[in-house]
Amino acid sequence: MRTWFVTVAIGLLTACASAERTTTAGVPLVGICAILAAPADYDGREISIRGQISTDYFEFSGMRDVACPQRVISLGPQNVVESGLQELETKLAGIRDNPTSHVMATATGVLDWRPGQVPVLVIMARDYSDISIVE
Repeated sequence: MRTWFVTVAIGLLTACASAERTTTAGVPLVGICAILAAPADYDGREISIRGQISTDYFEFSGMRDVACPQRVISLGPQNVVESGLQELETKLAGIRDNPTSHVMATATGVLDWRPGQVPVLVIMARDYSDISIVE
């Protein structure tokens, strides 16, 4: 009995550890730090990323993760966005005068890795979801 329990427990742990997190649409949800560590692994793939929206940059907006805040993934042009852009813009406008608040969102689209260019990583987001203001 004990051997059976240990075997089942190890099997379940292995299955959970190897499972890739996905969104409800079946698109892989990848951490920003993981993308920054190995951008070639995600280049040209449709993925979802979740992070803090940052508009602190002169020419672009980006997403960052508090676990690796020094770098960002740039947000692609707004004309490719199919849904969620209006809600995202409304929430960003709502926190403009509050420096302690920020907007979190999930962006889904194709990652474009541009070695040697600025910005280096761009998510060509077609969808923004799970948009919230964090105080």
